[in-house]
Amino acid sequence: MKPHRPVFAARFYPRAFPILLALPLGVAWFNACSNDNSVSTGTTSADSSVDSVAPDATAVTDAGAPTDSGLLAEDAPNPFNSDYSDPAMWLCGSLAKHDYCLDVQSATQVNPDGSQADATTPPATSTKLDCFYIYPTVDLTMTAGNRQTFDNIPDILDPLMGQAAPFSQVCSVFAPLYHQATIGSYSDPNRDQYLDSAFADVLLAFRYYIEHLNNGRKFVLMGHSQGSHMLRRLIAREVELNPSLLSRMSLALAVGAVGDVVVPKGAVVGGSFATVPLCTTPGQTGCVITFSSFASGHPPVMLALLSPDASTLNAACTNPATLAAGQARLGGSLFPTKIHQALLDPGAKFPVTSTLAVYPDFFTGECKSGPPGIDYFEIAASPDAGDTRTNPINVDAALLAPGAPYYLGLHVLDYTFPMKELIDAVRTQANKL
Repeated sequence: MKPHRPVFAARFYPRAFPILLALPLGVAWFNACSNDNSVSTGTTSADSSVDSVAPDATAVTDAGAPTDSGLLAEDAPNPFNSDYSDPAMWLCGSLAKHDYCLDVQSATQVNPDGSQADATTPPATSTKLDCFYIYPTVDLTMTAGNRQTFDNIPDILDPLMGQAAPFSQVCSVFAPLYHQATIGSYSDPNRDQYLDSAFADVLLAFRYYIEHLNNGRKFVLMGHSQGSHMLRRLIAREVELNPSLLSRMSLALAVGAVGDVVVPKGAVVGGSFATVPLCTTPGQTGCVITFSSFASGHPPVMLALLSPDASTLNAACTNPATLAAGQARLGGSLFPTKIHQALLDPGAKFPVTSTLAVYPDFFTGECKSGPPGIDYFEIAASPDAGDTRTNPINVDAALLAPGAPYYLGLHVLDYTFPMKELIDAVRTQANKL
């Protein structure tokens, strides 16, 4: 069965789609006025900054969602000829010149009584499982095209260290660089061309990893935002077509996919993938966990017209804490305390000086249905009676609003709230080996 290629995600968020799929947690350098790190291959965006998103959805022409070129993986063009035998093309992994995911990050746990405890967790000295991670859009250049150089990587390190590095306690993390599509590409008529070019890099990196670095081990695929879009392509157009790869994929975490992973209404398989289902039971192997986060009382909003696909397909949500319906307490939300990019700082306040802050049993999560075709992960601050902690996240901040000006919801914090549950899901897979 041929997997469905989603065509409706942009219509959920037509004004904000160039930003919504693209924004990572803690982007370090905002290149809105410069295209030094990108190459333009055609039409450019008229916008000069993220703040230029039009205030009226009806005034913006919806460019449509990424639809893929229709090429099979083996036919994907590779305009950059990236060489993944070069250690400089890896941020994490055995080949990397410097494995950032092995850097120890200080962490402080903030307890319900207000006391604090050291929660620093070093990487494992040996692992039985790999994690292959694709980072979200970090190039906020409004000129359409692909990032050309990797001379400056602090913008990548924020999501890398906040999302992928914590998993080094349970798996060996491999994280390649790739010539991703710029944020300005999402509103450009040639968007799919730029995403095809980005995917060509991801495919090359994954194939090099499998052939030279994986050593036949099982692996988990991880991504966020544009990274999850790349995962969706990688699974449907490479992993599912290779029985050996499919049998070795223990789990996929397509986090913050904002409508790019879909299933038929009432089903757990079909839509984006021909055979890979949503995870529905703890310890299930070969399945995908996917969700997009919004704060309680701030659900996603209906914007413009939905594609007819929304009558039969749902943007999927799997609750990492239960993999089932219902609300569940999140056992260890993990927040980076320092964000280099002021534009993406939601104004969080943490009473710690460490790099990471851990909040156990303060938030809950539940998959809910929103506008037609949208299932989402609702996050609520739900401290028990006597809990003296205050919510460090201002859900009323403009950056986190489900509506104007950005329509992001909690997108930039997708990984942080259920981090313990996501790590535990990977740990469960590792413990089987």
